[in-house]
Amino acid sequence: MRSPHPAPDGAPELSVIIPVHDGADVIGLQLASLVAQIDAPRFEVVVVDNRSSDDLAGAIEPFHETLDIRVVAAPERPGAAYARNVGIGAAHAEHLLFLDADDSADPYAVLNTHRTLERRPVFSGSAVPVPTEAFEGGDLGTARRFSPGSPTWSEPLPQDQAYPILCGGLFGIRRSTAVEINGMDASFPWGGEDNDLAIRLTRAGYRVEVSPVITIAYRQRPPGSVSARAHLRAGFAHAQLCTRHGLWGRTPSTRGGRWILEPARALAAAALAVVRPGRASRADLVSRFTTASGLLLGRIRFAAPALLPRPLIGCGLRPPTAPERI
Repeated sequence: MRSPHPAPDGAPELSVIIPVHDGADVIGLQLASLVAQIDAPRFEVVVVDNRSSDDLAGAIEPFHETLDIRVVAAPERPGAAYARNVGIGAAHAEHLLFLDADDSADPYAVLNTHRTLERRPVFSGSAVPVPTEAFEGGDLGTARRFSPGSPTWSEPLPQDQAYPILCGGLFGIRRSTAVEINGMDASFPWGGEDNDLAIRLTRAGYRVEVSPVITIAYRQRPPGSVSARAHLRAGFAHAQLCTRHGLWGRTPSTRGGRWILEPARALAAAALAVVRPGRASRADLVSRFTTASGLLLGRIRFAAPALLPRPLIGCGLRPPTAPERI
């Protein structure tokens, strides 16, 4: 089915939405990847500033001459879900492409997103993990070697609709579909909001498929660079997602029930590493233990759906008529 809302003459045909929190040091490479798009339709870039304390405006300034780019403030609430909702509300185009600030889109990403959203209301892209060293110095050529893209469009591929995965750093959706589903749930401040959106879309009758030709070079952080607190929050967010949608035992992280004993197994592995060094790095063990602990603590905290945070679906999607409570 072709997109029912073609762009008026002179308007952008696609809006790229990039939520940012303190990403001034990395966003330049992503913006450079958008400058270098090949055969792209007319597009705008909406950078959503979510409580940044660095010089984001200074990092974006060099791109005003080569991109139709603007910054939209989203200080009322933290989290990518809220920032993306603000971006949806600010977008001028019907076709929306969501990227993260610290990755690099392939050279045909905008073109193939437009082609896909002409035929599908939503899709997930594909991420190619790349060591973070490859991004140092802002070398777009290095990132493009990992994510060269394709000028040839192909059909998105099906995935398990019982637990659909949506790549938060690369997905596309028609604006009309996003508004119909009321955008993202801002009660997921630490992750999980992308898969929550995929599940709600699926239950509303949409299929979330994966495009093999729309890719990003995904910045894979080295072990130890992500804090234990972040891993703990990620596990907690997955527990929130599982409880919200009745997914315990159905996701890769919870299938089979082995996750319950994972914190103890991680501690045992750490003890073994003391005796037999080299079997696992300290950073890997900390990541494993804290993520599993977050999942277990979340399972206890959210023992019943009634104990979940109040849903904030659509929060930020439209300008508030009164100040939002934080």
